[in-house]
Amino acid sequence: MRLGRVLLVVGPLLALVHLLMDAQPDGAGGTFWTYTIASLEAAIITTIVGIALAWREPARSTHDPR
Repeated sequence: MRLGRVLLVVGPLLALVHLLMDAQPDGAGGTFWTYTIASLEAAIITTIVGIALAWREPARSTHDPR
């Protein structure tokens, strides 16, 4: 579940980085970074996987409520 929470933060950050790099004047943005690693598709997929992992019920609980 921790990984899901981390991915819920990383996904929107990737989208923000992509949008900020697109807003830069010509020649100032990193095209490899912007369109492969920090693409909007990667951000959406990362967020969806994060949601799925964060909402997943654990198979067995090791927490003792006593």
